[in-house]
Amino acid sequence: MILKRFKPSESGQAIVIIILIVMVFLILIPLNVFFLDQESKFSVMEKRTTSAFHCAEQGADRGYWKLLEKQGYWAAILAGTQIDGYCFDVVYTSTFGGTYAVNITTTDDTKERKIISIGRSADGSEIRTVEIILRKSLVEGAIQAKGVTSMGAAEVHWGPVLSTTQIDPTSKAFPVLRSKLGIAGAAATCVHSGHNLGRPDTTPPQSNSTAFCTHAWYPAGWYQWQNFDTDITDPTVDLNALKLAAQSQGRYYTTAVAGDGNNINDDPAVVGGMAYATYLATYYTPSKVRYFDLSGQEATFSGGTFMEGTIIVINGNLNFSGNHDGDYYWPVPAEAWKQYCAINTAAAGQWPGDAAGMPTPTSAFQDAQYRFAHPGQKISFHGIIYVKNGVFKMSGNTNIHGAVIVVNGSVTTVGNPGIFYDPDVANYVGFDGAITRTSWREIKMAWPF
Repeated sequence: MILKRFKPSESGQAIVIIILIVMVFLILIPLNVFFLDQESKFSVMEKRTTSAFHCAEQGADRGYWKLLEKQGYWAAILAGTQIDGYCFDVVYTSTFGGTYAVNITTTDDTKERKIISIGRSADGSEIRTVEIILRKSLVEGAIQAKGVTSMGAAEVHWGPVLSTTQIDPTSKAFPVLRSKLGIAGAAATCVHSGHNLGRPDTTPPQSNSTAFCTHAWYPAGWYQWQNFDTDITDPTVDLNALKLAAQSQGRYYTTAVAGDGNNINDDPAVVGGMAYATYLATYYTPSKVRYFDLSGQEATFSGGTFMEGTIIVINGNLNFSGNHDGDYYWPVPAEAWKQYCAINTAAAGQWPGDAAGMPTPTSAFQDAQYRFAHPGQKISFHGIIYVKNGVFKMSGNTNIHGAVIVVNGSVTTVGNPGIFYDPDVANYVGFDGAITRTSWREIKMAWPF
């Protein structure tokens, strides 16, 4: 047997290889241990930051449901009132193992509310904050309807006309018109730019809005009409609450009895030229509810009429005709001037309540109050008219002060009727806007405690 003898150089190479392998293991093993340790730390941190995020989300949801809890909370925030527990004054324990705090405030837009919720992990090492903006659509226009047709010589003042289908305003250059579909009819002319207020066709794609108001009185990009406006929604109405209110008042009807009967038109007469303070203190009763639960009939109010409150007509038509008796003073809405961008100049009296000048801090521009006493401007009804599955008709010299809402129906007019927008009617019982979330974002913020 012959044994192979290794040369000294060969055995040295083997030792070097072994040493290199050992060194690699000595390097890799600690690295693996380090990476495993880091991964474990990252995993724990991720778990904590995820927990903090879920806590923040839970707080935002809590703030949203708090606003829904009472109708008055939405208005209270606008007035500067803080809601206990929702002004970073309470720390809540989360079901996700951490804690959170909530703050509800307003934004520059009076129709929006902002909720900031800050969440913290159980050990307090991780913080996440979310901000959501909520918008509430109340009664945003003088008319809100599925269709607004046959406007004729009717005039709408102080608030926009909104439609979920098409608007036919004929040649009116006011108020602002917003439609989900399109605006038809003849054209008027803007006195400032000389532009013809032509109506675009109703086939998308089409420009959403056209700004005719180029002078400094109006916001940049202000328009006289807007097509394909997807923000138009029907307001949320608690019909059950209104029905119960009408029944308790003895004003619930299942037949279209004569609207000018004593059992319906039971408001006392308004003394001519009643002062606003007197009217508000001794006469104003917006809680009255007249509820017509019909089956294809038509409720009619005619003759010398003045009523207040809310009129609900379900599965039928509502017809206002004849003269009117309401002669009183009422504040002109703060933003009424924005409805007249196509005709408004420095002259006074171009629209009801138009004072001379322009909207600056040193100019009145609008009358503080307006008296419904001019020929053809006395009021037939002050409040909200709500018609579902029917048509609202106006004729003669009828004037409505408030808002008209028609769901699954249209508005038609004959003669010289008018509608004067009153944004405060949204505060009546049973009417509340749908709250929708318009934005969500994550922000950085320190723990407030």
